[in-house]
Amino acid sequence: FYKEVEKPIFIPRETEIDALISGTGLKTSVLLQTLKETAARIGEIQALNWIDVDFHLNIIRITPEKGSRPRTIKVSESLMNRLGHVKKVNNTEDPKRIFGKNYNSVYRNFSYQRKRIAKKPGNERLTRISFHTLRHWHATKLYHETKDIIFVQRRLGHRSINNTMKYIHLADVYFGNEE
Repeated sequence: FYKEVEKPIFIPRETEIDALISGTGLKTSVLLQTLKETAARIGEIQALNWIDVDFHLNIIRITPEKGSRPRTIKVSESLMNRLGHVKKVNNTEDPKRIFGKNYNSVYRNFSYQRKRIAKKPGNERLTRISFHTLRHWHATKLYHETKDIIFVQRRLGHRSINNTMKYIHLADVYFGNEE
């Protein structure tokens, strides 16, 4: 029987993530910023409805996928302002939804923009950033800042601590030298 080999997780620098976010269009940049701040899966973000966003408390309620747990996450004022702008110009097929539900078209659009942005500074590392990479980056950074694996587990919605444990090693490798 074939046993899949676990590959090392790529963690980009925050400046690379921010360059990608600032170089994409309105909807894509808000989608990426939401992924960055919530550590949610792309399917969870695509399932968001406007009713899941509380503009007064700056929170987003995540409905889980893949058997994880639901979570309520406080996000930045900046992200809320950008979500408010998206709401004003909302052009999705379903007015209740924030983002399009067709993963393939969202990913194709993101891939095109990512490739274009990576060409400008010649930074090939940008092409390695995916939607899920932002989840890994957030979890690694969060563990580095808090050293609380249970908090990280809850933020990610993991049911098993074993899924969260990989971020302990990554935090030491990627963020261990920061003061």
